[in-house]
Amino acid sequence: MWYVRKGFMQAWKGIRHHQRKVIVLIILQIILFGLVMGGGLYSQFLIFTDIQGIVEPLQRANYDAAQLQEGNVFTPELATVYESYIALQRHIVWILVIVLGIILILNGALWILSHDILQKGTWKEWGYQWITYAGLNIVVFSVFLGGSYFLLRSFVAQGMDPTIMSNWVKGILYTFGVVYYLLLVGFGLLPRHKWKEFFKRWGKILIQKFHKTLVVAVINAIVLAVMLGGLYWSLIEEWPVGIMLAFMLGIVVVLVGIRLFWIAALQEVAHETHHS
Repeated sequence: MWYVRKGFMQAWKGIRHHQRKVIVLIILQIILFGLVMGGGLYSQFLIFTDIQGIVEPLQRANYDAAQLQEGNVFTPELATVYESYIALQRHIVWILVIVLGIILILNGALWILSHDILQKGTWKEWGYQWITYAGLNIVVFSVFLGGSYFLLRSFVAQGMDPTIMSNWVKGILYTFGVVYYLLLVGFGLLPRHKWKEFFKRWGKILIQKFHKTLVVAVINAIVLAVMLGGLYWSLIEEWPVGIMLAFMLGIVVVLVGIRLFWIAALQEVAHETHHS
């Protein structure tokens, strides 16, 4: 557990020596939260409106087989249904593009600045780290989302039983969780140069020291769960707004702290792996 202790010490040292950068991290994390929450609510509104524009005309449609055979129209609002369907597709694409932009720019800045707090880098090194971060995200998300889309589309075309399809969706989500965890390990090791060396270190840790990454992840999860539990309890018990806001700010600070701890601890594990 030495890597946990050294990781904590390195993270704490970085926080004490780079307080302004830590404040910037907190501000960026708050902005990220605001965009995710606000954008999520607005996205739900757009998608709900589009779906409503499809479903409501279909509910009013003429399903009488005899009348349809006589030449009566299925629905006079077919154009509205089509427009809502096109709008739904357009909004989903835009939402995915915006989410990817937030992940690449804002979340990328959080990771790179966290690395910089623990070990100061140059503009060239920041660029190298961002290219690695962006490349990993684009490749993994493109393959995963594209594969999931075509897989689910084929299930729908085959008329698969909804229960079986639901199980497949759960399996896809679990798989995504595992893949994203592997990405988080990679983010903790973002290189300043030599991509070949980065992938070698990443692979070695995943194969030889995976259990140590789980220890760090469990510690982070427990700390975050305590703060989330406090916020949830304050909402249930209807505590004063000030306390709820304090818990929300505490969650932001904890996220900043556990990210620094994650990077510092994994760097210690990587250093051990390199010399073993």
